[in-house]
Amino acid sequence: MVSTTHSARFPALPGFYEFFFVFYEPLATFSPVFFYFIWPGKYALYDMPQLELLPSTNSLDSRAEMALYQMVNCHFLVVLFVSFVFQAARKNLADNPRAQESVVGAVLFALAIVDVTHLLGMHFAVIPEQNRFSPQAWGSTIWISDSMVLLDFFVRLVWFGGIGRTRYYYGQSDLATKKAAKGE
Repeated sequence: MVSTTHSARFPALPGFYEFFFVFYEPLATFSPVFFYFIWPGKYALYDMPQLELLPSTNSLDSRAEMALYQMVNCHFLVVLFVSFVFQAARKNLADNPRAQESVVGAVLFALAIVDVTHLLGMHFAVIPEQNRFSPQAWGSTIWISDSMVLLDFFVRLVWFGGIGRTRYYYGQSDLATKKAAKGE
């Protein structure tokens, strides 16, 4: 029988975690997509400092436009992927918190890897070498991006640590895992 209480339907992401991963993070991840379509040239300059607008047209060249479009498309893909996978886990695994946590954890682990590669890529591929370790030279987008990615990564680590939630899969011993699988 499926429980009707909201927290019982999504035990893998209770309370704050549901708010953060189901609502806040997708909205924050989608915001660059929205901003790009309003002001693509300015967005590119904030996010990719080595790009310059073409003086005659006040727009980006085709290579920069393509790179920016691909980056925005990746933001959109992450939002859709997370939204649909979490919704499917909540709906189809409501009576199996262990499986639900396993699916949610796989997504959060993949996103944690992306958080790390985003920070490393930002600092070693995008930021010019002379400014890499000079935070005073970073633009507002780099500060905002780094802050948000670090917050996302920290909340993922806290979730994996089991803080503020019941663990059903991650952090369980092999014996507890085997007993849970047998229904003991």
